[in-house]
Amino acid sequence: MANNYAQFSEQMVIPEDKVQAVIEFLEEYETLCEGGTIDWCSGIEYTFPLPEGDKTTLWLRSDEAYMDEELMYLVKGLLTTIESKEPFIVNVAYTCSKPRVGEFSGGCYAIWADKDYYVDPYSAVMDYIKFHSEDE
Repeated sequence: MANNYAQFSEQMVIPEDKVQAVIEFLEEYETLCEGGTIDWCSGIEYTFPLPEGDKTTLWLRSDEAYMDEELMYLVKGLLTTIESKEPFIVNVAYTCSKPRVGEFSGGCYAIWADKDYYVDPYSAVMDYIKFHSEDE
């Protein structure tokens, strides 16, 4: 039997004046997960602040699997907390422990505080081809 993985690893820079607010948001998130208030806390880990002494970088990651709802809740909550108008980009890899056809792929999320967008490589390429073929 093969194991399937959905992985990502990204860092978010937190403005110095928002560090305490982010800590409070993450504490609230942990309380919701531990208390069972939300049932999709599955596989996203984070480190904040980084142990190397960097007090303004948040590291988000998933080694095995995550749920879209959890990723959206965390990132949108963080972006709202730091009052960012810019999107946060999360590149994901879908892999399999055995070399099976079609079980290696990925995608990319662009997440704003108030919306999100996802594209997989196949769709991105097909959109690119369609856009450029109309020029001819």
